[in-house]
Amino acid sequence: MKPEHSLSDEQIDQYRNEGFVVVERLFDADDLARVDATIRQMTDQALAGGDFSKVLELEPEPVDGKRVPRRIFNPYDQHETFRGLAHDARLLDKIESLIGGDFNLQHSKLNMKPAKVGSVVEWHQDMAYFPHTNDDLVTTLIYLDDATEENGCLQVLPRHHTHFFDHSGPDGRFAGMITESLADSASRAVCRRRRAARFSCTASRRTRRCPIARAALGERSFTNIAPTTRSRFITVK
Repeated sequence: MKPEHSLSDEQIDQYRNEGFVVVERLFDADDLARVDATIRQMTDQALAGGDFSKVLELEPEPVDGKRVPRRIFNPYDQHETFRGLAHDARLLDKIESLIGGDFNLQHSKLNMKPAKVGSVVEWHQDMAYFPHTNDDLVTTLIYLDDATEENGCLQVLPRHHTHFFDHSGPDGRFAGMITESLADSASRAVCRRRRAARFSCTASRRTRRCPIARAALGERSFTNIAPTTRSRFITVK
């Protein structure tokens, strides 16, 4: 018997064949309002406390004269609001429909991607950052704001989730990005409204200055242009 909030057979097939699937409006406006209030509370408290290095990271460049957060570290561990999202049946049932019910959360992060500043995240595969002997992994990205090409939405390389790209430089050291040629690989933008969730395998991806896939799919964010609006998202792996 399928879980109550399981993905459809068509969505599961897309995940298996393409390496990712997007679910629209997974959470409602009240859910996101609680997340937004929590982000503001955590940020204000961390900055007021002086040493915020264990809570968040700031963008190196000020925005309108103010320092702004780049990311919040391990939000799942830091606040009940984020644990509530991660434990929500609307999310867990969908992951279970992909890899079964026996799974663990490895880590979480909240990327703020504020407007006007940021840096490129080049094409990469998540698996290169956290190697596993078991590659049946799912990365879940929850959009908290609209994600468009203009503010740096995620790009993916469909159907590249069954193999791994080289991430090493000429000296053999980890380069933090795919170092093979991707000239013959067609990317797809994953632009979504807030409340959507993307499930991917070990995907290849990239995001613009600063977006459930298998950890091998190729991902990146869009071009090296500072977005005009923020695009926050939570990643759970």
